[in-house]
Amino acid sequence: MSKRIIDNYKYLDEDIKMILEIYGGKWTIRITNFLCRKDMRFGELLKAIPDINPKTLTSCLKNLEKHGIINRTQYMEIPPKVVYSLTEKGKEFGHVVHAMAEWGEKYLH
Repeated sequence: MSKRIIDNYKYLDEDIKMILEIYGGKWTIRITNFLCRKDMRFGELLKAIPDINPKTLTSCLKNLEKHGIINRTQYMEIPPKVVYSLTEKGKEFGHVVHAMAEWGEKYLH
């Protein structure tokens, strides 16, 4: 293999490494999948993903927000209302999630 090709693989590997830092956990892709469908509140996400605990969901949401994948919108109401939605960056990754689901349907069933 030429040095140029090897350098390209190293460059791509760094991108994949960064993606896995965001999406490497078992919950983040599932959260993104549900937010692709509609904006959701914390409780709705807990119901949609019943095997996640609240502490883990909070941690995942903070990580996705930190990386610019989701928006957290807080409404000043009584009781307080917080809605999570995908950013443009998150919506673009939603296409990757959809492609993964199609691959899974084709090869894992």
